[in-house]
Order: sequence, then C-alpha cells, then structure tokens
Amino acid sequence: MLWVTHDLLLAARYADRIVALHQGYITDNIRCEQLQPEEMSEPLKRQWQALPELNPLFMPTGEGIEC
Repeated sequence: MLWVTHDLLLAARYADRIVALHQGYITDNIRCEQLQPEEMSEPLKRQWQALPELNPLFMPTGEGIEC
C-alpha cells in the first residue's frame, strides 16, 4: 500500500518503510527502524528535527476507535 503524508511520526508508527522526496527526487528510502538522524539525508533530518512532537505535551497511546 502507498500512503502519502507529511506526518513523519505517524508514518514512522505505521509504515514499514519511509520514502522521502525533496524537490521531486527521492532522498531517502529507509526502514522505520533506521529513522535515526545519522541514517537520514539532510532534508529529512531537518524536517525531523523541526517536529514540535519531539517535545510532546502528551504521547499518543495508539489506542483508538477501530474501523
């Protein structure tokens, strides 16, 4: 399944792989376990470090309504 999102934390939680694009080119094609700054391209690293969720007020539990 292909899922397009700008929400990196949500993608990291549910996806097996993350493919990141920058200016129309693939910059990253990594497994979610590899989502560490040293494994990321500079564009993805900047986006990851800009996430306000890195200092969350609350942590989602993943529990919710099932579809």
